[in-house]
Amino acid sequence: MRHIIFALLIFLSTALTAQQILPQEITPSEYFIEGMRHYNEESYKEAKELFVKAIGADSENDAAYYYLALTYFQLQDPQAGEAYLTKAQEKDPDNFWYKVKMAQFYTETNNIDKAIRIYEAIAKEYPTKHSIYYDIIDLYTASQQYDKALETLDKIESLKGENEITGEVKYELMIRKGDYQNATAHLEEYYTKYPTPRVALVLGDLNKSLMRDSLAILYYHEALALQPEYPPAHLGLAEVYRTNMNFPEYFSNINVFLKSPDMSVDLKARYMKEVVVNPHFIRQYMEDIDGMVNNIINAHPQDTASLYFAGTYYLQTGRDSLGKMFFKSAVEAHPQDHRANIEYISLLYYLQDWETLADQVEMSLHYFPEDQSMLEILPVAYWQSGDFDSAVAQYEKILKGLPPKDTTAYRYYSALGDLYHEKGNSKKSYSYYKKALKVNPEYNPVLNNYAYYLCLQGKDLKKAAYMSKQTILSEPDNPTYLDTYAWILYNMGEYKEAKIHIKRAMIYGGNEDATLLDHYAEILYALGEYDLAFIYWEQADKKDPSLGLGNKITERKKQLKK
Repeated sequence: MRHIIFALLIFLSTALTAQQILPQEITPSEYFIEGMRHYNEESYKEAKELFVKAIGADSENDAAYYYLALTYFQLQDPQAGEAYLTKAQEKDPDNFWYKVKMAQFYTETNNIDKAIRIYEAIAKEYPTKHSIYYDIIDLYTASQQYDKALETLDKIESLKGENEITGEVKYELMIRKGDYQNATAHLEEYYTKYPTPRVALVLGDLNKSLMRDSLAILYYHEALALQPEYPPAHLGLAEVYRTNMNFPEYFSNINVFLKSPDMSVDLKARYMKEVVVNPHFIRQYMEDIDGMVNNIINAHPQDTASLYFAGTYYLQTGRDSLGKMFFKSAVEAHPQDHRANIEYISLLYYLQDWETLADQVEMSLHYFPEDQSMLEILPVAYWQSGDFDSAVAQYEKILKGLPPKDTTAYRYYSALGDLYHEKGNSKKSYSYYKKALKVNPEYNPVLNNYAYYLCLQGKDLKKAAYMSKQTILSEPDNPTYLDTYAWILYNMGEYKEAKIHIKRAMIYGGNEDATLLDHYAEILYALGEYDLAFIYWEQADKKDPSLGLGNKITERKKQLKK
């Protein structure tokens, strides 16, 4: 006689609530019941100890072995779980649930062959337990044993009769098997017996895939006759019309699908990304496509997937203000959604909308005050929008929050050095550059900027040359660093050496920079290569008229005529 019927066990275990005061000593007969209470309360370590004690008190307690196995599964110890589940089966070899649990265990651990053997044995022993047949079909399908899966499906139908699910599963299995002719014949015959919108839809999709457009349209309309405004059928019709370039009918049907709040917004967004890729199509039908996008938004007004899609669409079609509006709407709808904030902040940074970026980061930091990326973007936004004082204050705030001897401090010292240069305070600028180099003596951006600004002031050119040379030794193909070094050499009167380095800067892309071209022209002029110098000055003036090189060119030409 077995110890406890499972239904009774569950009743007793749930009846013992957490509010009960436990006795100081638990009798051996209570170990199992207490173990069940802890198991149901998800206190698995305590449950394990009690089930072990229950087995110690009665080694024939198969239920204790079973629940100890389940407990070990919950504790992520599958080997122990399998061992105790095997013990439970040894104690009660006829127990249906023990066998099913073992089959499920092998399925979950991807031991498909063992799982199939157990399920097949259960099916022979319990032929009327139709619930397990669906599990067997899944396993046969996973192992591509489609004939066996179809045989098992026949058993289900013999027990429960045909229904919409079995009809569609049979069709799907035949398709997977590659038996398209019989799959089609089966579904058509099935549809005559059980006409449902879903089956009509599948037949429509099937005929569409075979390019039988007339039949596909017929079945889609039958689906709509059975269930008016059935969105998937409208999607099917839309795709047939799109393929045939019947765009009035396409837009009419696709919008029914897109307007439906019951259809997945992710599915709609994926569909639109696949369809709206042709620039010519977008240009020709932009108004209609805008309507499609707005229908998705109206159906899912606060869903981030729809808002991101709409925002991206308008950005890709050159309507930045609309795109920005939708990303902003996502943040407003979900102000505490970290991703929504980051997406909008990233967009503002990309669009270089610095003032809006600064405002948004300030708001986002109320919800995410420890977000390091936001803390670092904020001073950049202040800086780029011309608010140097706020940028300085933010960088100093970041520095105060760093632990002593933090190895990243040089980045913030570097930024402060650049900012104070922008503010016209060279003394402060150089003091921060020195602090940055004390933390990281090989940080090229500081070495370059410090050297260049010294050169512009005509101060300590030997020190400037030493620092600049370090940058071109570590990055010999960086045109900015090569230009700085060449310009320092020029100011030291070493024109030939300066020309060597600035020519290298030109080779590595410096010919796109107007200031660098101006420097090159100055060096050539100093070397007496006047014609070439004026060619490069004219190029520089065309690239950036704001440098005012036109006046310089006129003056230099006058000097040569004297």
